[in-house]
Amino acid sequence: MIARLGRSGLIGVVVFIIGLALAVWCWAQARSTSPYPPITDGPHPAATGYEGIRYDGSWIGLAVLAALAAVAGLFVAIGRLRSPSYSANSDS
Repeated sequence: MIARLGRSGLIGVVVFIIGLALAVWCWAQARSTSPYPPITDGPHPAATGYEGIRYDGSWIGLAVLAALAAVAGLFVAIGRLRSPSYSANSDS
């Protein structure tokens, strides 16, 4: 099966793997948390604290771009496997 992919098909698989890993890493970088302690004074004391979550749009945008690159690489690899007109020798 690897021989049927050819050079561009293998590049597509590598782009897919790297793009997917980069998308997951960027998405994880986008999330930041802020712990808030419990409020013990005032007219309505809160018994427990909570944690606020904030997402950074630039990291999410980069994650989306990496995911799109991964999908493009996957399409190249699948197209190379499904197309009978290409062979491993036509990638020179």
